[in-house]
Order: sequence, then C-alpha cells, then structure tokens
Amino acid sequence: MVHDGAETCQPIQLDDAPALLPPSTDELSNRAAGVSNSTTSDDGNASHKTLIGHIAGSKTDLAVSVLRLLQRYEPLTEEALRRFIISSSRQEDVDVEAVLVRLEHASMILRGHESHGGVSYANYRLTMKGTMALHQMVEEQDGATTTG
Repeated sequence: MVHDGAETCQPIQLDDAPALLPPSTDELSNRAAGVSNSTTSDDGNASHKTLIGHIAGSKTDLAVSVLRLLQRYEPLTEEALRRFIISSSRQEDVDVEAVLVRLEHASMILRGHESHGGVSYANYRLTMKGTMALHQMVEEQDGATTTG
C-alpha cells in the first residue's frame, strides 16, 4: 500500500480458491433452453436486416431521411435537418438528436464545426460508411418491393 510516497506493508489473507466444477449436462440444457438466438428471429421487416435498421431500430425511417438529406445537402446543422424532416413528414415531434447520436456513434456521420461571421455552429456530414449503409437500405427496399 502506498500513501504520500511512503510504502507500508499490509498483510492480507486470501480466501481459498472456489472449486470450479463443470456444470452437469442437465444444468447446461436448462441454461440453453432459456437462451434465445436473436439473429434467427425474423419479424418480416426488411429494415432490421440492414445496418441502418440495426442501428436506428424503430427510428429507421427517420435515420434514412437524415442520411438522404445529408447526402444531398451536406453539411447540415441539427436544426436544418429537423426543419427539413418536419416540413416533409408533417410531424412536430421528431427526435432528430437521438438519431444523430446513433448515426454518429456508428460512424455513419461526422460532426464538424464551422464559424461564419463570428457565429460557431455544429454541422454534420455523411461518411463513406453512411453512404454504403444508405445504398444497402435502398437495395433491400427495392428487393422487398419486387419480391413482395
């Protein structure tokens, strides 16, 4: 133990090591029955098969809208994205900030800062990963409409 540069010896007593016995076959089968494989569950929704669907979850449509706007008009601020989406979807309570956080965390968009006339603001740009994920989503939607 070291305190203020002075070393002090402290004797400690450790407990005996626990006995590590492998679980029985019955116990393993009981555990396996309680585990479900999330990759095999399919709800029929093509958006959950895509990277954007995996990242955005129930807000996949909003994430796709954000990525499409950034692809067309980048760079855009959060407020500009919110206004574009509200004007096109007629919804007042879109959670653009949450989608931006998810997309940024997944490296699909990059946050940048610009300064014009002494005013600094954050904006977002689409990354190559975001472009490819958007392309995958479009292909999945096209494949779903031709087969469905």
